[in-house]
Amino acid sequence: MVSSTGLRRAGPGRPPEPTSPAQAEKARTVKQPKPAGKAFASLRSTLVGILATIGRALGSALATIGGAILRLLKSLLPDTGVLHVPPSVMLFFALAVPLVLATIGGVVYVQRGRTQQSQVYYQKAAQDAQFAATLTDPLEQRRAWQTVLDDLDKADYYITTSQSQALRLEVNTTLDNFNAVRRVDYQQAIIGGLDSGVRVTRMVATATDIYLLNAEQGSVLRAIMTGRGYEIDPNFQCGPTYGPINVGPLVDIAELPPGSFENASLLGMDAGGNLLYCVPGSQPLSSPMTPPNTGFGEPSGMTLDQGDLYILDPKVNAVWIYRNMEVGGRQPHLFFGDYIPPMQDVIDMAVYNDDLYLLHADGHVTKCTFSGLAESPTRCDEPYPYSDSRPGRQGGAVIEDAVFNQVYYSSFPERSIYMLDPHNQAIYYFSVLLNLQYQYRAQEPLTNGEATAFAISPNRTVFIAISNYLYYAAMP
Repeated sequence: MVSSTGLRRAGPGRPPEPTSPAQAEKARTVKQPKPAGKAFASLRSTLVGILATIGRALGSALATIGGAILRLLKSLLPDTGVLHVPPSVMLFFALAVPLVLATIGGVVYVQRGRTQQSQVYYQKAAQDAQFAATLTDPLEQRRAWQTVLDDLDKADYYITTSQSQALRLEVNTTLDNFNAVRRVDYQQAIIGGLDSGVRVTRMVATATDIYLLNAEQGSVLRAIMTGRGYEIDPNFQCGPTYGPINVGPLVDIAELPPGSFENASLLGMDAGGNLLYCVPGSQPLSSPMTPPNTGFGEPSGMTLDQGDLYILDPKVNAVWIYRNMEVGGRQPHLFFGDYIPPMQDVIDMAVYNDDLYLLHADGHVTKCTFSGLAESPTRCDEPYPYSDSRPGRQGGAVIEDAVFNQVYYSSFPERSIYMLDPHNQAIYYFSVLLNLQYQYRAQEPLTNGEATAFAISPNRTVFIAISNYLYYAAMP
């Protein structure tokens, strides 16, 4: 049915539909949206026009600036004929001159700011130094001088001056006296240096040689003293071997006395309880150690004292003794008696006569005195206290500001105990009663990182390793 308006009535939800061709064409013209591509093209054309207008305005401005600079140069120079330069060059000058001036101004501003900031911290350090000099309590003095040093570090972060260097020397000298520090003049030890793949973790020093345990390979390098330093011996062989007795990566080394087995100069040990006798100019010789009844746990260290071999085996709470180096056929003796100190965190040891020093991971020491008599069993002091007589310090189970990881006993020129403080690259010197005497530190900064090994030779040359860097110096 057609209504009187000429439209066909739509069903529910549908709009009326046109009935004549003209009306249908008109509806299509009104309803169809403008294509998106045409709209984007129109917008792009508009933006291009705007950017072109901005570019022309900027070019005109730069040309005006360049022209002004050119006129200024013409007025300053007598020969104006040489200034017939193209517009591109004028544009370069227009951009470069302000940039150069701004850069120079920025550098001057920053430099002036750094100088002023440095002076602020230096003045504070100088005032703190005057205050520190008036104190009488040793502990307060040490803390005050440390504050001065901290201020100088902040000042020198910006600019180092002759004033700050002079004050730093005064502060360091004062703090060295408080801390019982003796400075040593370390020099690079190895001619040409060590390979980057070397990490020295143990050292043995003789009067002429230095032996370096490379933990990366479990083998030993030998360096011979020359007039220019120490030179690596390319023919020295001391490392894992395969044969009748397989020796794995070495975990510790010890010097052998002259005339030892097959003229070996060095003894190495792996974690399985096998020994390696290393002979300069010859092949190394291997030998197993006769294990105790209970078997080895995992030997991690060894030392020789008066011909006896001591094996550190913390995994089974043991220190084994092979009297007169008799490692084959006879089982070792246990150092301890009825009382065995806790040893799970023991990382190193030293032996002097019947006294055993066990170094723990936190830096404290257990001292045990051996006795083979039933009526007088081996006794241990756990912990064995340090004695620290430095101003403002006191003794105790540990040394303030130091955690040791290696210990060494020396009998020359007097009986002494030395310990390595890896974090501070320092070597501490104690009496056998653990009375602190001095600590040795570098006169000039060494390479960054923690110290990984140290040694002291019979002619009082001290060695310190920081991974693959090795230094040596005469001890004061």
